[in-house]
Amino acid sequence: MHMKRTFLLILFATPLLWTSCHEDDHSGVREELHGRFHGKYEIISAVSDTPVDLNMDGFGNTYLFDENPEISKSGIELRINDELNLFTEYWPIEYISNTGQEFDSSRYDPDYSISYAHYALGDAFQFNEDLTAIELLNKTPMISNGIVDTRFVYPSAVKIESDDTITVTTQRKLYTSEGYLSVKIVARYRRYTQVT
Repeated sequence: MHMKRTFLLILFATPLLWTSCHEDDHSGVREELHGRFHGKYEIISAVSDTPVDLNMDGFGNTYLFDENPEISKSGIELRINDELNLFTEYWPIEYISNTGQEFDSSRYDPDYSISYAHYALGDAFQFNEDLTAIELLNKTPMISNGIVDTRFVYPSAVKIESDDTITVTTQRKLYTSEGYLSVKIVARYRRYTQVT
Protein backbone atom coordinates (compact mmCIF):
# COMPACT_ATOMS: atom_id res chain seq x y z
CA MET A 1 0.00 0.00 0.00
CA HIS A 2 2.85 2.35 0.88
CA MET A 3 4.47 1.61 -2.48
CA LYS A 4 1.20 2.33 -4.28
CA ARG A 5 0.92 5.79 -2.58
CA THR A 6 4.51 6.61 -3.49
CA PHE A 7 3.89 5.62 -7.08
CA LEU A 8 0.70 7.77 -7.23
CA LEU A 9 2.56 10.70 -5.63
CA ILE A 10 5.32 10.42 -8.22
CA LEU A 11 2.74 10.04 -10.99
CA PHE A 12 0.93 13.26 -9.96
CA ALA A 13 4.03 15.23 -8.94
CA THR A 14 5.94 14.63 -12.18
CA PRO A 15 3.63 16.77 -14.38
CA LEU A 16 3.71 19.55 -11.77
CA LEU A 17 7.49 19.40 -11.68
CA TRP A 18 7.65 19.42 -15.49
CA THR A 19 5.23 22.37 -15.67
CA SER A 20 7.26 24.29 -13.10
CA CYS A 21 10.51 23.62 -14.98
CA HIS A 22 8.81 24.46 -18.26
CA GLU A 23 7.69 27.85 -16.90
CA ASP A 24 11.23 28.54 -15.64
CA ASP A 25 12.62 27.55 -19.06
CA HIS A 26 10.07 29.80 -20.77
CA SER A 27 11.00 32.71 -18.49
CA GLY A 28 14.71 32.18 -19.20
CA VAL A 29 14.10 32.06 -22.95
CA ARG A 30 12.02 35.27 -22.79
CA GLU A 31 14.83 37.01 -20.88
CA GLU A 32 17.37 35.86 -23.47
CA LEU A 33 15.17 37.04 -26.37
CA HIS A 34 14.59 40.35 -24.59
CA GLY A 35 18.33 40.89 -24.18
CA ARG A 36 19.13 39.93 -27.77
CA PHE A 37 16.34 41.70 -29.69
CA HIS A 38 14.21 44.09 -27.58
CA GLY A 39 14.71 47.75 -28.51
CA LYS A 40 14.65 50.43 -31.17
CA TYR A 41 16.35 50.03 -34.53
CA GLU A 42 17.39 52.84 -36.89
CA ILE A 43 17.36 52.43 -40.64
CA ILE A 44 20.81 52.04 -42.24
CA SER A 45 19.77 51.43 -45.86
CA ALA A 46 16.70 51.17 -48.08
CA VAL A 47 17.00 49.83 -51.61
CA SER A 48 14.23 49.29 -54.18
CA ASP A 49 14.20 46.57 -56.81
CA THR A 50 13.70 49.14 -59.60
CA PRO A 51 14.85 52.77 -59.88
CA VAL A 52 12.25 55.30 -58.72
CA ASP A 53 12.18 59.09 -58.94
CA LEU A 54 10.72 60.27 -55.63
CA ASN A 55 12.25 63.76 -55.60
CA MET A 56 10.84 64.53 -59.09
CA ASP A 57 14.22 65.52 -60.57
CA GLY A 58 13.77 63.29 -63.62
CA PHE A 59 16.30 60.64 -62.51
CA GLY A 60 15.42 57.34 -60.86
CA ASN A 61 17.53 55.67 -58.20
CA THR A 62 17.33 52.41 -56.23
CA TYR A 63 19.04 53.90 -53.17
CA LEU A 64 16.02 55.52 -51.53
CA PHE A 65 17.85 57.82 -49.08
CA ASP A 66 18.97 59.82 -52.12
CA GLU A 67 15.41 60.07 -53.42
CA ASN A 68 13.57 60.90 -50.20
CA PRO A 69 15.45 62.01 -47.05
CA GLU A 70 12.33 61.24 -44.96
CA ILE A 71 13.06 57.52 -45.43
CA SER A 72 16.32 57.95 -43.50
CA LYS A 73 14.19 58.79 -40.42
CA SER A 74 12.41 55.40 -40.52
CA GLY A 75 12.81 52.78 -37.84
CA ILE A 76 11.46 49.66 -36.23
CA GLU A 77 10.82 48.72 -32.64
CA LEU A 78 10.69 45.25 -31.13
CA ARG A 79 8.99 44.88 -27.76
CA ILE A 80 9.46 41.53 -26.10
CA ASN A 81 7.34 41.21 -22.98
CA ASP A 82 6.08 38.34 -20.84
CA GLU A 83 2.81 37.90 -22.71
CA LEU A 84 3.31 39.52 -26.12
CA ASN A 85 5.91 40.39 -28.72
CA LEU A 86 5.15 43.56 -30.70
CA PHE A 87 6.78 44.62 -34.00
CA THR A 88 6.32 48.24 -35.11
CA GLU A 89 7.67 49.86 -38.27
CA TYR A 90 7.81 53.65 -38.71
CA TRP A 91 7.74 54.73 -42.36
CA PRO A 92 6.97 58.02 -44.18
CA ILE A 93 3.56 58.12 -45.87
CA GLU A 94 2.95 60.72 -48.57
CA TYR A 95 0.11 63.21 -48.59
CA ILE A 96 -0.67 64.88 -51.90
CA SER A 97 -2.73 68.03 -52.22
CA ASN A 98 -3.86 69.03 -55.67
CA THR A 99 -5.51 72.43 -55.06
CA GLY A 100 -8.91 71.72 -56.56
CA GLN A 101 -7.77 69.61 -59.50
CA GLU A 102 -8.88 66.05 -59.94
CA PHE A 103 -6.04 63.84 -58.74
CA ASP A 104 -4.49 61.59 -61.39
CA SER A 105 -2.46 58.87 -59.67
CA SER A 106 -0.94 57.65 -62.95
CA ARG A 107 1.24 60.73 -63.47
CA TYR A 108 3.05 63.50 -61.65
CA ASP A 109 1.80 67.07 -61.88
CA PRO A 110 4.15 69.87 -60.68
CA ASP A 111 1.10 71.67 -59.26
CA TYR A 112 0.62 68.86 -56.74
CA SER A 113 2.04 69.51 -53.30
CA ILE A 114 3.66 66.47 -51.63
CA SER A 115 4.37 66.20 -47.91
CA TYR A 116 5.27 63.27 -45.66
CA ALA A 117 4.29 62.14 -42.19
CA HIS A 118 5.82 59.22 -40.32
CA TYR A 119 3.30 56.61 -39.27
CA ALA A 120 3.66 53.46 -37.24
CA LEU A 121 2.18 50.14 -38.21
CA GLY A 122 2.43 47.39 -35.61
CA ASP A 123 1.57 43.76 -35.14
CA ALA A 124 2.10 40.92 -32.71
CA PHE A 125 4.87 38.56 -33.77
CA GLN A 126 6.70 35.37 -32.99
CA PHE A 127 10.21 34.22 -33.78
CA ASN A 128 10.72 31.24 -36.04
CA GLU A 129 12.34 28.21 -34.45
CA ASP A 130 15.97 29.00 -35.34
CA LEU A 131 15.65 32.76 -34.61
CA THR A 132 16.41 33.82 -38.18
CA ALA A 133 13.03 35.44 -38.92
CA ILE A 134 10.08 37.20 -37.35
CA GLU A 135 6.57 36.10 -38.31
CA LEU A 136 3.82 38.72 -38.00
CA LEU A 137 0.62 37.21 -36.65
CA ASN A 138 -2.36 39.43 -37.53
CA LYS A 139 -1.59 41.88 -40.37
CA THR A 140 -4.85 43.79 -39.86
CA PRO A 141 -5.31 46.30 -42.72
CA MET A 142 -5.34 50.04 -41.95
CA ILE A 143 -8.79 51.53 -42.59
CA SER A 144 -9.00 55.20 -43.60
CA ASN A 145 -12.35 56.85 -44.37
CA GLY A 146 -14.01 53.43 -44.46
CA ILE A 147 -11.65 51.86 -47.01
CA VAL A 148 -8.35 49.97 -46.81
CA ASP A 149 -5.47 52.47 -47.14
CA THR A 150 -2.93 50.73 -49.39
CA ARG A 151 -0.14 53.10 -48.33
CA PHE A 152 0.06 51.25 -45.01
CA VAL A 153 1.51 47.82 -45.73
CA TYR A 154 2.98 45.03 -43.67
CA PRO A 155 6.34 43.50 -44.51
CA SER A 156 6.39 40.35 -46.61
CA ALA A 157 9.53 39.19 -44.76
CA VAL A 158 11.44 40.15 -41.61
CA LYS A 159 14.85 38.46 -41.41
CA ILE A 160 17.29 38.57 -38.50
CA GLU A 161 20.84 39.05 -39.80
CA SER A 162 22.41 39.32 -36.33
CA ASP A 163 21.33 40.29 -32.84
CA ASP A 164 21.47 43.96 -33.79
CA THR A 165 20.59 43.96 -37.52
CA ILE A 166 17.22 43.15 -39.08
CA THR A 167 16.20 43.20 -42.76
CA VAL A 168 12.61 44.08 -43.66
CA THR A 169 11.22 43.41 -47.16
CA THR A 170 8.04 45.21 -48.18
CA GLN A 171 6.10 45.74 -51.40
CA ARG A 172 5.12 49.44 -51.35
CA LYS A 173 3.31 51.86 -53.62
CA LEU A 174 5.46 55.00 -53.96
CA TYR A 175 4.45 58.25 -55.59
CA THR A 176 7.03 59.02 -58.30
CA SER A 177 7.48 61.27 -61.34
CA GLU A 178 5.62 58.51 -63.24
CA GLY A 179 2.73 58.40 -60.79
CA TYR A 180 2.32 55.57 -58.31
CA LEU A 181 4.64 52.59 -58.77
CA SER A 182 4.70 49.36 -56.80
CA VAL A 183 8.24 48.40 -55.82
CA LYS A 184 9.87 45.90 -53.51
CA ILE A 185 11.98 47.62 -50.85
CA VAL A 186 14.62 45.92 -48.73
CA ALA A 187 15.39 48.03 -45.65
CA ARG A 188 18.11 47.20 -43.12
CA TYR A 189 17.83 48.33 -39.52
CA ARG A 190 20.37 48.31 -36.69
CA ARG A 191 19.51 48.41 -32.99
CA TYR A 192 20.72 51.54 -31.23
CA THR A 193 19.00 51.19 -27.86
CA GLN A 194 17.26 48.57 -25.74
CA VAL A 195 15.03 51.25 -24.22
CA THR A 196 11.49 51.39 -25.64
